[in-house]
Amino acid sequence: MIKFFRKIRQSLLSENKFSKYIIYAIGEIILVVIGILIALQINNWNDSRNKEQKTTTLLLDVLNEIEKNIEISTEKLPYFHEKDSVFNAIMFKQVTKETYLSPEFPEFKYMLNDSRKVELLEEAFNVLMANMQDVPLRYKTIIKDLSHLNKILKKEVDEWNKTFSNEFQDYVKYESENYSWFSDYSENGNGPILEYYLTSNDYKNRVAYRHDIVIHNLEDHVLKYRKAAITIYMQIAKLLELEMDSKNMVWQISNPKFYTGTYKLEFYIKNGFIWGNKKPTEQVTIIEKEKRLFMTSPLDTTKFEVIPFSKTQFFTVNKGSYFTYKINHGDTLIESNNGTIYKKITSNND
Repeated sequence: MIKFFRKIRQSLLSENKFSKYIIYAIGEIILVVIGILIALQINNWNDSRNKEQKTTTLLLDVLNEIEKNIEISTEKLPYFHEKDSVFNAIMFKQVTKETYLSPEFPEFKYMLNDSRKVELLEEAFNVLMANMQDVPLRYKTIIKDLSHLNKILKKEVDEWNKTFSNEFQDYVKYESENYSWFSDYSENGNGPILEYYLTSNDYKNRVAYRHDIVIHNLEDHVLKYRKAAITIYMQIAKLLELEMDSKNMVWQISNPKFYTGTYKLEFYIKNGFIWGNKKPTEQVTIIEKEKRLFMTSPLDTTKFEVIPFSKTQFFTVNKGSYFTYKINHGDTLIESNNGTIYKKITSNND
């Protein structure tokens, strides 16, 4: 091909057809430029395709990581419930020496002696951030949401994990430095330990502080992270055109009418830690809306989402109350961890 063009140029020059040679030269230049542009376009297209494929792979890894973090968050709910139950029992003086000694209730003896943190993953997200130069602009919105999820919401969980861990270590150190029974796990050592658990205001204050860290802070931030993570999970799946849904991530309510209805106050612990001389609301109602459950009361227009996490237990989001569903002598009851009991008086879905 090169020889062919060379012969044409030589022929035009030898025949002194300079004007035609100029036209030919310009045409040849244009062809070269077009060839270069086509080559650049192909190269850009290949580069764009490679970046798209790389971003898809990175986002799939992030998607799997988010799913694992949602599972981790969900699996911690029974632990939060346990801590809340123990706290209320201790504060309402419903715990005895036998409770602490019973192998059936180890959670009481170890209320302050464990620190099961919520450790969320972020490796895939960090890899994505390290490759931002290869991420196409069309992913800008989802990257922004992912950054909020990890740099704000996850960071808050991590910070309360750290607070939890530090408080646990401080307490263990406090025990070791102030009580001779700390290293005595024999039968003789149980006496002083149990006396401390049952009679010490210092111990109750520390239980209250632990409860505040775990329930009012760590749990709250874990649930905020979980809710945002499910939303972003679905956004990424849609963006990548994946056949996914969130049904395996949300708490399934197979029979909402089992919960819906109006409940009347039956019992509460007077002068207790929570209510003091006040009285809890006389009535609460659980309603269903768009396949979700909410609890409200006549004196409070706020709707708190109801999340069942077992066949007989649920909690109210943002209000931080755990309830157990019970049937007693034909009556349907819901009892909170602080001893407040409501009886179902109507079954409706209004």
